[in-house]
Amino acid sequence: MFTRNFELLRRGTVKTATLCAAALIAIAGSTTLASAQKKAADAKKPSNAWVKLCERVATDPKKPKVKKNVCITQTENIDALSGMVRAAVAIRTIEGQKEPRVLVTVPLNMVIPAGTQIKIDDAKKGIPLKYMFCGVQGCVAEQAANEKLIADLAKGKEVTVASVTVSGKIYELKMPLTGFSATYKGKPIDPKKYAEARKKLYKLIRARQAEYAKKVQEARKKKAEEDKKKKN
Repeated sequence: MFTRNFELLRRGTVKTATLCAAALIAIAGSTTLASAQKKAADAKKPSNAWVKLCERVATDPKKPKVKKNVCITQTENIDALSGMVRAAVAIRTIEGQKEPRVLVTVPLNMVIPAGTQIKIDDAKKGIPLKYMFCGVQGCVAEQAANEKLIADLAKGKEVTVASVTVSGKIYELKMPLTGFSATYKGKPIDPKKYAEARKKLYKLIRARQAEYAKKVQEARKKKAEEDKKKKN
């Protein structure tokens, strides 16, 4: 899965799914008393919502044997019930490229010509991004990320993703920038640990979906019985 994500990333796609870095690490971590006490203490601190992943992959289809180091520092907002990516913001760097790229992923029901934009804190103007393509998990937009943008992300508190839906409504989602700078400059996490944590995360989501479906079914059954009693 990790390698497949980077093959998609080579084309500009961001498909790695996380609630946030803190959530994934917490899921993958041990459940000893010491770790539980540490997590309780850390819960009082602002959590890092960013994760950094790196892998050596072929970035040029014409040169499949030539591999470069590709890193992505990202945060994602995932619907806890459906598992759908509500929005994702990422900075992608590729070995040999002078300038990184900022990538934004939003759901499919957006107006493509209008593009999307991101705004850091209370900035008067947003940064426009053009959609590059759409896939199963959403539409991806990207733009060059200059030094000013990286600096603004590093010192900012939140980044707002704004798009226009096909029904003409504004789709807006705020995402925290806590931990971005340290994560971007720091070392990537172990891809195996990340993959395992993600697997556990989606297992929890599937369990939540099953529980929700069971409750809906029980509620419908109860209502049907009540309606039957009223008729009798």
